[in-house]
Amino acid sequence: MRIAAAALILAIALVAAGCAQQQTETSPDVATAPEQSPPEKAAPGTLKAYYDSIDYSCSSSQDCEVKNIGNCCGEDPRCVNRNSRADPQQVIELCAKEEASSICGFQAIEACECKSRKCQAVQ
Repeated sequence: MRIAAAALILAIALVAAGCAQQQTETSPDVATAPEQSPPEKAAPGTLKAYYDSIDYSCSSSQDCEVKNIGNCCGEDPRCVNRNSRADPQQVIELCAKEEASSICGFQAIEACECKSRKCQAVQ
């Protein structure tokens, strides 16, 4: 009876050790933090920083679209990368903070295209 009990305990220990080894090989490291999306960039604090943050880059015309990037007079449509962040309301706030003004008026943009890796209005 002692031999049977010892054999049973040994078998259970071997199975448990094998499961523990298999689990560590297939499961992710506990010390690894879960994957998180990068934090959103803080809004630019100056007009220059805002305008510098606008992304005009492209690899094809499908990357470009007309967005109102804003100016101190109001609307300012431009051809920018479709993923570029445009916040005309922030521009109005920054204009007030910096006591800045803009020339009013803008050219109507019918369509955008990618030229020399930069989004531009179709002429």
